[in-house]
Amino acid sequence: MDITTSKAEFTSYPSNEWIVEFDSGFNSDPQANIKSMAQDIRFTLETERYKWPIMGGNFGVSLQDLIGTDYMYIRGEIVRRINDALSIDDRITSVGEFQFQTLDDSGMLVTFMVTTIFGDVTLSTTIQG
Repeated sequence: MDITTSKAEFTSYPSNEWIVEFDSGFNSDPQANIKSMAQDIRFTLETERYKWPIMGGNFGVSLQDLIGTDYMYIRGEIVRRINDALSIDDRITSVGEFQFQTLDDSGMLVTFMVTTIFGDVTLSTTIQG
């Protein structure tokens, strides 16, 4: 019996995507790679993981269960969970420089930097509680 083995190779394709301009429709900017990355990251962070079965268990971030818990616990968990959610995308090389701001309406604003193969993106997300 002859058994042949082969080595699997994974290919990463460039980020040539349509940018959603929510006011005017779609935009295909030739310099859109960094905008596309920012959009992908925003979609990931605004999708609660496991809430929408069609998205699967690897897409999104779990933040809603942090509402109402201890502030110091939330800070550590947010960093871990955002890193976990964005680690799926091989175009993202690092996530860091987290800053936390408590909001008057019992929420928290989290600002951080995402380093991608196209450049850096500074983003923020709000946890309401």
